[in-house]
Amino acid sequence: MPEGCTSKAAIDIIDGIVDALTINVSNLAPLYGNTAVAPHLAAGADVASGSGAWTLGAASATIFTAAANTIVEVHVYGATAAKDYQLTLYAGGVECGEITFESTSVGEFHVPFRSQKLTGAITAKLATASGAGTEACKVKLRYV
Repeated sequence: MPEGCTSKAAIDIIDGIVDALTINVSNLAPLYGNTAVAPHLAAGADVASGSGAWTLGAASATIFTAAANTIVEVHVYGATAAKDYQLTLYAGGVECGEITFESTSVGEFHVPFRSQKLTGAITAKLATASGAGTEACKVKLRYV
């Protein structure tokens, strides 16, 4: 025990540390509570790249319509070519986040991204370094 520290003081210090480290489960419920996936029981939404290097393609169909302040995780998979990609997300027509990723091979991979709280129709646009206009990926959302 440090010099000049009584056992009562040491216990108070330890109690303070424990209180600081104690997690309020109700604060974590939105992150780890019941979740759902969109599109539900279906393949992810198709997102196509634009023509021209780093040019965004057309917006995807609505992937999910988020109720007020919904937290989502975005999973990107099924890239059609080994390229550098940038996916831009929109909620209610407003840009709300970007994900950059590189696919070194065609096929399954996941790029998890946790958003801030979103509201409205969630869509996505895709751009690639090559800008061939033929690249695409799929997007699914996990939300709470």
